[in-house]
Amino acid sequence: MKKLLPALIIASVSITATANVGSLYVQGLVGTSKLDVKDDRSQKKAKDSDTAFSVAVGSDYGATRYALDYTHFGELEHKETGFDVAGDYRKTNVKAQSVGVSAFYDFTSVSGFTPYVGARVGVNKLNLDISNKASVGAESFFSSTTAKKTQVGLGAVAGVSYAINPQWTIDGGVEYNHLGKVDNFKVKEYGGKIGVRYNF
Repeated sequence: MKKLLPALIIASVSITATANVGSLYVQGLVGTSKLDVKDDRSQKKAKDSDTAFSVAVGSDYGATRYALDYTHFGELEHKETGFDVAGDYRKTNVKAQSVGVSAFYDFTSVSGFTPYVGARVGVNKLNLDISNKASVGAESFFSSTTAKKTQVGLGAVAGVSYAINPQWTIDGGVEYNHLGKVDNFKVKEYGGKIGVRYNF
């Protein structure tokens, strides 16, 4: 979080500085996030879905929008069993959260619906926890590994918005984010969110 805060401050200043030209807005989104994790050492993969949410402040210039957001991507919980000794296991837990800056392009509206595409640069905080149980004869051995990493990642989004009135807009979209690497684990995210945007 110590590394996320400076990025948040810098991006906030940038968005605020441009708000005098564009129309300021705030947005909240909630949905489902699927974290995709790959262990480079074993080449094993794990996937898990969780609830995700984001809050953002941005500036609207008509066809283009820019926003600063905080996003909670959720967590992955994966348990491996089926080892030589019954009861042995390996549990992997990955949590991801991010502060990012996005740019969007809004296409021409049709009957109030506006399709859009966007790109995101995020400062991502990744937490990894691994716990193991291994048995040798009558003896059981427990071990754990914890790692934290802050990484810069890139993402893309596509969606559609619907303007209820000049102030309120319903927004829904799908996204992909390359979140980075923690220890030897590469972390990616796929998701979909829906929410509302309020234009001042």
